[in-house]
Amino acid sequence: MYQLSISLLGNFSARYSGGANPASIKFASTKEQEILGFLVLHRDRWCSRAVLAETLWADSTQERSKKYLRNELWRLRSDIQPPAGCQPPIVTTRDTVYVNEDARVVSDAEALEDARVLIQDGRQLSPEEIRLLEGTTSLYTGPLLSNWDFQWCISDRARLNRIYMQLADRLLTHYFAEESWDKGINLALNVLREDPTCERTHQHLMRLYHGSGDRASALKQYQTCRSILLDELAVEPSQQTQELYERLRREPGRVTEHVTLSEPGDLAAVLDKVNDLSAQVEALKQQLRNATRL
Repeated sequence: MYQLSISLLGNFSARYSGGANPASIKFASTKEQEILGFLVLHRDRWCSRAVLAETLWADSTQERSKKYLRNELWRLRSDIQPPAGCQPPIVTTRDTVYVNEDARVVSDAEALEDARVLIQDGRQLSPEEIRLLEGTTSLYTGPLLSNWDFQWCISDRARLNRIYMQLADRLLTHYFAEESWDKGINLALNVLREDPTCERTHQHLMRLYHGSGDRASALKQYQTCRSILLDELAVEPSQQTQELYERLRREPGRVTEHVTLSEPGDLAAVLDKVNDLSAQVEALKQQLRNATRL
């Protein structure tokens, strides 16, 4: 059965898959892709045409933004016309636009959010759940719609990045416990490419290197962590990281027992503040736009 598969993490792409003739979708404009991405990210509710037009064409008058939306929706529905016998992915009415729940529409962002339930209670995961977690984290090829600078997706981008970091952190803990050194090292390096300042991931990587028998790389990773934190944040590594370094430096053998790491909640708190500030900035911008139109 055909389904519309949409990639929102990293670069945007969409394709019909699952049928006899899978095919990538070519869009006539970037704005079509932005509309589709917005609707899929907010598929839990119907979007008002007026709100959607104002969000995507914030610098235009209300009349012009509604006209632009009508034109782009017409193009979008034409470009994502489903194979014969399949439900249309997007439903439009006089006042609303939304993803058709009777159509098969899936996205990597939604899969990432759904996987969060696996780690919420802190229980030990089954082999099948670990495989699901591995498959889901592999979908994260970059921040949400990373090739575009849309203001409306700033908070969603931060939220999905936070979920990815939490899922990856759970996997890194599992890999260390199972002595899956190579898997753990590769994942930790991928996470640090996304966020080089994530001190907890540096801690994981130090332990994984040391567990694999590569003590030199474990000690070098501490110096890398320290350099990045000083350059980017002007802070020294935490006490936990320094104590871990001293322990690994003293002990030439493997350190495979439990070592206390920094709390991942620290990052979540910072990102929550970023989300709040972003929302406040957007509200101020909207007030200025409204004042300008008067």
